[in-house]
Amino acid sequence: MTKRKNVVSKMLLLVLILTLISCCFLGSTFARYTTGTTGSGTLQVAKWDVSITGAATGEAELAFGQLSPAKEAYESTPRTHSTGRIAIATITNKSDVKAEVTFTATELVFKKADTEITYSPYEKSVLQDVITIKFYDAASQGNELSLQGSEYTKTLNESDSIT
Repeated sequence: MTKRKNVVSKMLLLVLILTLISCCFLGSTFARYTTGTTGSGTLQVAKWDVSITGAATGEAELAFGQLSPAKEAYESTPRTHSTGRIAIATITNKSDVKAEVTFTATELVFKKADTEITYSPYEKSVLQDVITIKFYDAASQGNELSLQGSEYTKTLNESDSIT
């Protein structure tokens, strides 16, 4: 048993010595692959500037003036009377990057002489069925926008705008 302990301790000592010797040789080898150069880098942040004109607070109240039915007599086809297109707001992307803009059309509120009129749910639904508001991508000559629910989203490229 004593011989065995003696042999094991000598083997461990030999492994330790060989490990220290190999570390000395490998240490100088790894030292050849390190570098001492310095460098510098810069980072630029893109400018973000989306402006809305015509709707100062982000909410625009639309006033269509006086709405009235068409003057011709009612027959079998529904009568329509357009108020024409009114520019609500212009959204301009002055950024260095693309911008995704979304506008939301909320519930119609009916007013008379700046006073909100309270209607029964039935009267309100009749008015909402009769009055149609369409949105276009320009005050004149623009295409009708397709709203998803009550929202419209568009990606504006740099220097693009939508009215």
